[in-house]
Formats: sequence, structure tokens, C-alpha cells
Amino acid sequence: MPLSLESTPAYGSYCDALVARYEEGLDVGYRYYDTYNIPVAFPFGHGLSYARFVYSGLAASVDGDSLTLQFAIGNESDVGGKEIAQIYVRPLGGFVYRPEKELKAYEKVFVNAHESASVYVRLDRSAFSYWSTATDGWKVDDGVYEVCIGASSRDIRLSVKVTIREGKLALA
Repeated sequence: MPLSLESTPAYGSYCDALVARYEEGLDVGYRYYDTYNIPVAFPFGHGLSYARFVYSGLAASVDGDSLTLQFAIGNESDVGGKEIAQIYVRPLGGFVYRPEKELKAYEKVFVNAHESASVYVRLDRSAFSYWSTATDGWKVDDGVYEVCIGASSRDIRLSVKVTIREGKLALA
């Protein structure tokens, strides 16, 4: 949630009430605020809870064109609660403009007080793709990517780097 109307990506585009301009490109919502590090009232995915969650024990494996993530979410509070683990993909470099990170998956779990739950998430190769206007199709570039796991777009708790080389996915 933006701090002010002036900090929204479309603010400068509204000079005529009868004309709508969509000039943000890929920088819509959290992608804009996170890419340009603009302060917000509440980051994308932020939730309120009486429970206090910790993320730990990330294990990642590659099986063909898929990346499997396994991690634990622990509840350190005296009440049970629900947590939504959000998985973002962040390209580290490249020749095509992409946002800082993009939400690719999420998993909602209930964790009892003073317990933990195992979370499994599988990302296929398409999680690393973008729409290419040059080829008019989805494309996956070779390079290094960081897969980030967090409670919101700005509260990243765990991460792992992967590489794509000649179209093959591998842990970095």
C-alpha cells in the first residue's frame, strides 16, 4: 500500500480525466515499489497475525525442469495461526528489463502454537520465464536467479540461487 497518491507509478500519467494511460509497463503494484525501493505503508503480502513465525531449514533440489523447495515454518507464539509463504524469483543480471522480483508461488499453512510445519513448493521452468515481444512467446534466459521465500515482498526469510545454462536448471 503506497504512502501517498504521488508515490504511485501511474500518478504522473493522469492529466486528463477522459484519457487513461497505461505507461507502467511491468512496474505495476509491488513490482514498482520493490524495484525502485519506494517506501510503502504495508508491503505486498504483508499480513497481521497474533502468531510469530520463523522460517528455517531450506532444502532445494532439482529434478529435470523442476525446482523443489522444502522448508519449515515454526510458530514461536502461544496461539496457532496461518502463514502464507511467498516464493519470488529474482533474476541476477540479464539483458532484458525485469522487475526486482516476481511472485511465482505461495503456500498457506496453519501452524499450532510452539510447533512447526513442513512446506513443499515446486517451481517448474516457467517460473523463470518472461514474455518476449521479440519472439511473441515465453522465454527463459540463461543466467543466475535467486529464489526468495518470505512473509511479504520485503520480508524475505530464506533464499537459494539457481542457474540456468543452455536451458538446464541447476543449483548454483
